[in-house]
Amino acid sequence: MELTIQRSDLLKGLQRVQGVVDSKKAIPILSNILVEMVEDGIWIYATDLEVGIKGFYPCATKKPGSFTVPARKLFDLTRELPEGTITISSDEPGAEDTANWLKIICNRYESRLAYMSAELYPSFPSYGDEYIVSFEPKVLRDMIRKTIFSVATDETRLALNGTLLEIAADSVTMVSTDTHRLSYIQTNCSPKSNEGDHFILSRKTSAELLKFIDDGEEAVLFSVYENQAIFRKGNLILVSRLLQEGQFPDYRGVMPSKFEREVLVDKEALAHTLKRVSVMSDERSSVITLKLREGEIELISQAAEIGEAKEVLDVKYKGEPITIGINSKYILDILATVEEDKMLLLLNGPGKPVILTPAGDDSSKFIVMPIYVPSDDSEQ
Repeated sequence: MELTIQRSDLLKGLQRVQGVVDSKKAIPILSNILVEMVEDGIWIYATDLEVGIKGFYPCATKKPGSFTVPARKLFDLTRELPEGTITISSDEPGAEDTANWLKIICNRYESRLAYMSAELYPSFPSYGDEYIVSFEPKVLRDMIRKTIFSVATDETRLALNGTLLEIAADSVTMVSTDTHRLSYIQTNCSPKSNEGDHFILSRKTSAELLKFIDDGEEAVLFSVYENQAIFRKGNLILVSRLLQEGQFPDYRGVMPSKFEREVLVDKEALAHTLKRVSVMSDERSSVITLKLREGEIELISQAAEIGEAKEVLDVKYKGEPITIGINSKYILDILATVEEDKMLLLLNGPGKPVILTPAGDDSSKFIVMPIYVPSDDSEQ
């Protein structure tokens, strides 16, 4: 086997797979990558049996073949090599050697790296040319960013450990929840699928998709084969085992259709005020109190043995006063994903969910459950 490749191309391919490689080494072969040599380039493939990714990279090949090597070792080496061409070839073992060796040469650098037979590596799942949805990269990126932070990590409710992807006749919706908060975003498109199809993507899938999407501006094609989600983008393919344990909850039941109070607030002002006030909040609960009055919100934090803080923020609101407790981190997670300058806070009562949505755009909604705080007798 022998191939000659530009250092920049090899490094790009190795960088793309590092997040998928199984770093825990529970199954040793999964800490490797698979390299398959074809006529005009190589395919680099990695998997942890939940998520797999492969990409094509042009190079000159001689004596075609395939091999599997430690992913991190080859990545660390390539990162330190100078720009130029790298030649990788199979080296004849010595008389007493039992291992297979790759010879790696770049300028004056030369090394040997042990490799294993490609037959030991898991096969890449099958996929066809058909697809269900063609996503614009910026649209899919926005959908993932607005849902990934509220995915649960509950081992007893595995369906919540991913993002629900729902297909309708003219739209695609993503929803995630950890039962304390819920993120919802819908985009208009024309799926090539029956209305009502739905799938649950794991958190790791969403995280790897964000890296996948940022590589070029080609459309991302989504399809499903058996129990695998397939995402294709040019010469990159990402596959992921769908979550099928349990059922995703009926999120529509917790999304109110009417609201008694509507607050218009500047997003950046709210974010900075939350950050300042939450410094004095309890580190475990991150709870702060919001006191809503006509024209303003007072934000208050107080934690024993830490301190207290409060600040008043001007808002657009007319209505009865209301006091609620809320997790400041949840609100900050939401504000970090929204590009619009103004946000709407929609409320029905002290014990009811708080809805946040960008002003003038109801395609994304964020629900946060309130936290009980003692009432202030002075306002009774």
